Amino acid sequence: MKKNKTVIGAFKKSVKKIKEGQNSLTGKDILYITATDPNTPEEFLDALGRDKDANIRAAVADNCYTSTEVLEYLSKDKDVKVRCCVASNFNTSIKVLEKLSKDKEKEVKCKVVYNSNISRNCLKNLSKQKNIYILAAIANNSNCPLDVLQTLFKKTFSGNQGNQDTIRLKSAIACNSSAPLSILTQLSVSKDYCTRLNVVNNTNCPVAILENLSKEDPIPLIRANAQRKLDNKKIKK
Repeated sequence: MKKNKTVIGAFKKSVKKIKEGQNSLTGKDILYITATDPNTPEEFLDALGRDKDANIRAAVADNCYTSTEVLEYLSKDKDVKVRCCVASNFNTSIKVLEKLSKDKEKEVKCKVVYNSNISRNCLKNLSKQKNIYILAAIANNSNCPLDVLQTLFKKTFSGNQGNQDTIRLKSAIACNSSAPLSILTQLSVSKDYCTRLNVVNNTNCPVAILENLSKEDPIPLIRANAQRKLDNKKIKK
């Protein structure tokens, strides 16, 4: 990370005309806009990553053109929203994601799970968490290892089947395009209609399940969606 005083000073001079032309914009507005712009030069993003304003640092952390070096620096930021932005940035390295997966804030961990760069080993470690939002995010991730997905599925059979946490986990698994046929089949007869709807909308939902739900499901929306997918499959053939 470079010291930002010189770079920011130079930048402020270069945008002086813009600011004068748009009097409603403050200096912070200009810096924030610059931090979010994918065309901003790397050295500006580097400098803005040290700004005192957490919103500007978060904007840098959210910019997909921010360097991995700057993202690693921002992953240690004291502000949780900055770390969340780093965790969700697709340019964040696997090493940094693994560190953030141990963050004390559950929001950061959830963002890590949704990042497509997350390693399978990291998903496996996070599956030991008790927070339902983290577990649901893992269950929804198509890169979730099969043994982890099966373990999470077994969790849905313990306790009250009508419990909101159980339903949330089932619905998340039903969305997973990597869920095996055996799991999708069981979820297709779930009492929870959201879970059944997610099974229908799953890109890998087999024809047999669609045919059954298009005729037998008590919810019109589910029957209609299942029939629509069947019709689309026939058209593609």
